[in-house]
Amino acid sequence: MSGAEVFTRPTRYEVTAWPGPIDGVNRSLYVLYVEWRGGDRWCVTDGTCCYRKDGHKSYETNPSSRTDRFKRAYRFSLDEALALAQKVAPKIRVGAGPNRKGMNAAEMWEWEQAR
Repeated sequence: MSGAEVFTRPTRYEVTAWPGPIDGVNRSLYVLYVEWRGGDRWCVTDGTCCYRKDGHKSYETNPSSRTDRFKRAYRFSLDEALALAQKVAPKIRVGAGPNRKGMNAAEMWEWEQAR
């Protein structure tokens, strides 16, 4: 062994309003992640888009294409990011269309159980 020091650091937290088991078929649609982006900055992401404080989400470009303006709007301290994710998670609706408002996590879980 080289004697190199080993470090452990949490870099991703999962936040969801999904009421059912972790293996729910549609659970992944309702999961947000609070991910470390360097230094003391974190983002709230659904895997593709990032959220800003007002809940608006925007596509997260490659790191080399992220502007300082984007980073100011979509990067937070860990406490701010976790609070934002907990605020946004219950509001996620899936299946929205012109005539439907979509289902939140609890509604989707109930629908799964009825199938």
